[in-house]
Amino acid sequence: MFRSSSILSVTFCSVLALSWAAAGASPGAGPADASTDTTMGLKAGEHETSLKSLTVEAENSMKIRFERPSLSMEIDPASAPGLDWGDPLDVLDRSVPDLVTPLLSSTAGLDSPYTAQPWLRSFKHGTVAVFQPQLDNVTRWRLVVADARGEEVQTFEGKGSPPDEIDWDGHDQKDGYAAPGLVHSYVLEAYDRAGNRRNFSGDSFQLPAYRVGGNTSPRMFLAGKDLANTAPDGTPVLLLEAASRINQVEDLERPVRVNVLARSRAEAEKLAARVTDAMAPRLLGPSSRVMAFTQVAADAPESAVIEISALP
Repeated sequence: MFRSSSILSVTFCSVLALSWAAAGASPGAGPADASTDTTMGLKAGEHETSLKSLTVEAENSMKIRFERPSLSMEIDPASAPGLDWGDPLDVLDRSVPDLVTPLLSSTAGLDSPYTAQPWLRSFKHGTVAVFQPQLDNVTRWRLVVADARGEEVQTFEGKGSPPDEIDWDGHDQKDGYAAPGLVHSYVLEAYDRAGNRRNFSGDSFQLPAYRVGGNTSPRMFLAGKDLANTAPDGTPVLLLEAASRINQVEDLERPVRVNVLARSRAEAEKLAARVTDAMAPRLLGPSSRVMAFTQVAADAPESAVIEISALP
C-alpha cells in the first residue's frame, strides 16, 4: 500500500492578488497581518469550496497543502501480468542471441594466418599433362614417358587407334609421382596392319606444381623455382595454398612432412628451412608438427623438388 500527499508552493513577488473558487474566505476580507500563519489546508473529498478574493501583502510566498486520499495498490509479484516466474532458459528463449554479427564486426580487420584461401588454385589437380597422338589405321600403339635420366616414368598402350587425348595425372610406374621441374619427353610407337613400327617423338616438357589426394591426405609437389611467385607479404603463393589445404584435415595433430630433393646439401637445407618457416605459423595445431627431410642427388632437377604432405 502506498500513501502520497503533495505540497504546492506558489512564489509571489511584491503584492499578488489571486482569485479562487474555494470556501473559507469572505468577500471583502482585509489585508492579512504579516504575522498571521498563511498556511491553508483544503481537505480531501470536499469540493465547491472557494476563495473569492485573496490579497497577500508584505510576503513573497504562500503555501497551500492538499490532502489526498489513501492510494491502495495491492500487487502480488507472483501473479501480476508480465511478471510470470521462469528460469534463465525462458529469458534466453524470448530472443535468439546474435553471435555472428558481433564476431564478424570484431574480426573484420584482423589478418589471421589461419584463414582459408580457397581462391588459390595454383596446384594442378587431376590431369597434369595431355598427349594428343592423332593417329589412324594402326593396330596397336604404345606411348612411353621418360625423364631426363632416360628412365621410363609411365606407359600408356592399347589396340586399334589411340584416343584423341591421353591424360596423365603424374603417377609413375613405381607407385610414386613424377617430379615437377624435371624435363620429361615422350615417344609414341605405332604398328600398322602389316606389322610395321613407326616412332613419333614429342616435344620435351616439365610438369607444373600439382597435388594429389583429397582433403583427408593431401600431397603437393612443386619445384624450387615455383616459389618465385609471392604474395604481397613475401610468402610464396603455393605455400599459402598448401597451408590452406592442410588446415582442412580434421586431425590437427597429424605431422606435416616437407621433403626436399636437391643437388647439394646446402641447397636442400636452405629450401627446407624456407618452406618450414613460411608454413609453420600458418598451420593449425602445434608448430612442431612440421618436419623437414632433405635428400641429395646429382641428377635432381636444377631448382630442386619439394613435396609437402599430411599423410596418416
